[in-house]
Amino acid sequence: MKAEEEAIAIYKQTVGAAMEENDCATALLLEEILKDEEGRHYKLSTPLEND
Repeated sequence: MKAEEEAIAIYKQTVGAAMEENDCATALLLEEILKDEEGRHYKLSTPLEND
């Protein structure tokens, strides 16, 4: 879990840096990766529902 949280923080910082440099292509690519990381983090942090 900690690795995912660190990756999410790094991706968020990098997206911000790309936007500051007006590098929209890189920012969009990183936002997609960030979305995937956040999805994995959510799945790992959410307990399984009982049937």
